[in-house]
Amino acid sequence: MRARSLAIVPLLLSFVAVASAAERPDVKGLFLLSDYPAISVQPGTSANVPLKLQNYGLPPERYQLSVDGVPAGWTATLLGGGQPVAAAMPATDAAVSLELRLDVPATASGGTQTVTITAQGQSGSVSLPVAIALAKELPAKLKVDTALPALREGRQVSFLFLPEGEDPDTLVRKEGKDAFLARLKTAIALPEYLFDNLMRQVDMNRMDGRARLVELARPLLSKMPPGVLRQMMLDRLAELSRMDVGRLPVSSGNAELASSFRPAMRGSSSGPQEPPSIVRRAIALMLQHPALAEKLSNESELVDLDLPGMPLFLELYGMLKDSPTMNTASIIESFSDSEHQHHLSRLAVWDYPALAENVEMEFSVVINRLCDASSKQRTDRLLQKQHAQGLNQTEKDELARLLSVKRDNSRLSPSRH
Repeated sequence: MRARSLAIVPLLLSFVAVASAAERPDVKGLFLLSDYPAISVQPGTSANVPLKLQNYGLPPERYQLSVDGVPAGWTATLLGGGQPVAAAMPATDAAVSLELRLDVPATASGGTQTVTITAQGQSGSVSLPVAIALAKELPAKLKVDTALPALREGRQVSFLFLPEGEDPDTLVRKEGKDAFLARLKTAIALPEYLFDNLMRQVDMNRMDGRARLVELARPLLSKMPPGVLRQMMLDRLAELSRMDVGRLPVSSGNAELASSFRPAMRGSSSGPQEPPSIVRRAIALMLQHPALAEKLSNESELVDLDLPGMPLFLELYGMLKDSPTMNTASIIESFSDSEHQHHLSRLAVWDYPALAENVEMEFSVVINRLCDASSKQRTDRLLQKQHAQGLNQTEKDELARLLSVKRDNSRLSPSRH
């Protein structure tokens, strides 16, 4: 799919244009690079610009980082490894990945502003200007709005960023079919692009930032037709915002579609009436199939997961671990004096399609998603603590492990187009 002007214009520029070291072995020096040195931002939102400080053939040296030309009322922060940084030290023939975060006030006037990032060392300095165009409405949002109503099971929409002035026909003629097919492998699936784009506009470490994420996503997800894909995107939004999916203020905008989106029930009043959260599905699976508790080997990763319903899930798991012969009826009976009994009684007769198919596979998928959410929360807590007061060595080691696992998972994720 052609997506030339979504939210950014993909054009590789730098202070000095260079070829790779493999192609130009005589290249030597320090270069500050960005894939996106010209971006569009809506007032009242945030944007992140990826940067790279590349060292070709020079001894390692400490470079002080600064940002000049920031308009009044704006906030510019240089990030490295997810935290604010003031200096970088690239090794010889290596690069340091950085990110420029820009918070633009809602009162910012239109036009284009230019900020300049500088890396200053004892042997010299290098600078990179970044142009920020203010726009009331970004083309990306229009593209997503157009695609979402047609995004249902069996259909896939991806975004492929093309060089400025190019379209698929000109690229095929210029680069050849094989090169263009290779480009297609870098296309970003719409669900991933949507959440990534929205998260760049808010502070996910703040409660009001996560609330803002829900408000931004609500009108977009409401345009999607009912179905499994929409449900999965709602689950993802619930995980990111740390809300119960049933409490998300997202509707289909159509009464008939909204009613058809509710899970099928074995009766007019049995089972939950709202779209199921990932935790609710985990509880229902283990309640209806108690033997699944034996399949859970990584429960320690879920102990600190802060999601609605997790205390009940862990309590249910502990009960089945101690008494593996319990069945559904005896589980509900054991909660006879608990506030959860009514809820568990409804889940015991819940006829949600995914729960009736391959239950072991569904349970594995659900638990993996809970573990991913737990790792994400723990990483966020450690990064926040590191910024606020610092970490001890044990916490530093844990953070390094979590970030390493995240990078490995990103590299292993299959490309979709």
